[in-house]
Amino acid sequence: MSPEVGAGAENYSFNCDIWSLGIVLYELITLNKPWYNETLGTKEFFELVLSKNYPQLPEKTPKELKHLVEIMLKKDPERRAKVDEIFCLDFVYNRAKKMIKENGWEIPEYYFKHLDNFIAWAKELDLSIILDFHNN
Repeated sequence: MSPEVGAGAENYSFNCDIWSLGIVLYELITLNKPWYNETLGTKEFFELVLSKNYPQLPEKTPKELKHLVEIMLKKDPERRAKVDEIFCLDFVYNRAKKMIKENGWEIPEYYFKHLDNFIAWAKELDLSIILDFHNN
């Protein structure tokens, strides 16, 4: 459950799903739950989530995955990554394109043209959530 839902927000959005995917990705990388403490009640648990950052990922974690977890687990839903922003990260975009090609999945060509246009637009506007990783 995302921090905003845990804090009582009634507007469930796709950003809540991005948070959940970030949690799953964190668990896949670490084999641990971030902020896990079985002695805490729900209210105390969300206070912990809101007041502390997730434990650092292992040092060996590729920087691309560290960045992805970071932008997915932004506590402010307005600053949290959107699906198209995640897909525009080079390593995500290139792997998805490769998988689609290797598996012969039929994806309309305009889909990739749209994403290429989105990436160009992001660079033009200097959208930091997408471009921060590229500048590291």
